[in-house]
Amino acid sequence: VLGAATLFGCTPHQRIRVTINVRPVCDLLHYSAAATTSLAAAQISKRFFLFFSGVYLGTEIAGFLNLAFRLVDTVWAISATAVSQVLLPTLSQLQHDRLRLTKAYRLSAASASAILYPAFAGLGVVAPELIQLLFGSKWAPASPYVFALSAVTFLQIARFPSAPLLSSIGYVRDVCLINIATLACMSTAIALTRLTSDYVALAVWGGVEFITFAATVLILHLRLGTTMSQQLNDVFVPFFASISMMVVTQIGRSFLPIE
Repeated sequence: VLGAATLFGCTPHQRIRVTINVRPVCDLLHYSAAATTSLAAAQISKRFFLFFSGVYLGTEIAGFLNLAFRLVDTVWAISATAVSQVLLPTLSQLQHDRLRLTKAYRLSAASASAILYPAFAGLGVVAPELIQLLFGSKWAPASPYVFALSAVTFLQIARFPSAPLLSSIGYVRDVCLINIATLACMSTAIALTRLTSDYVALAVWGGVEFITFAATVLILHLRLGTTMSQQLNDVFVPFFASISMMVVTQIGRSFLPIE
């Protein structure tokens, strides 16, 4: 009621009349259904993975994995929300100029990678100390999982700007199909491997993320014409630098005296 009153008050010069036109409503419903399904599939995939981790690996390992996911997801939610609030309106304004849109997307992918890769690399490196500080020593076994998930997040960062891009140019259904395919791949991998160990579980999660990344690169190539080499070059330098930092830090940590 308040929204309708504000609309009427702000547009006194417009003649308001009742009309029946279902086409805009249908377009909105199609977009909403695809976007909702895409979000639901993405959320279900993670819950599905954690549930079967508990079934096959036991509640203790599932608890450590759940803590690792929550720690990584907290950083991801803060950073992804901040980026998406700027990215989607910007790309939507350029949807009719494909050349500028492609340049803006490539710039956003490179910028997001340069900012977020070091953040998640740092999270993975300091995971033992951070978990010790926040949750206590009994949760220390979760630190290798945080390290692995932080590395896997690099694939999510590389494809993160693609969802706002595809949505802004009317291909939200592609995003939906990618997330549904991810859920299907996750289900198949769990059924085949039965998550025989925690490292198998992490390999399944990382493998599915890689397949999702590859599918996203292919979709962008088909929809926008951006080559796969261009997409990889945009994120290669921060990716290589961050991975190198994680590897060198872990090697250096192994030479430190154990208290």
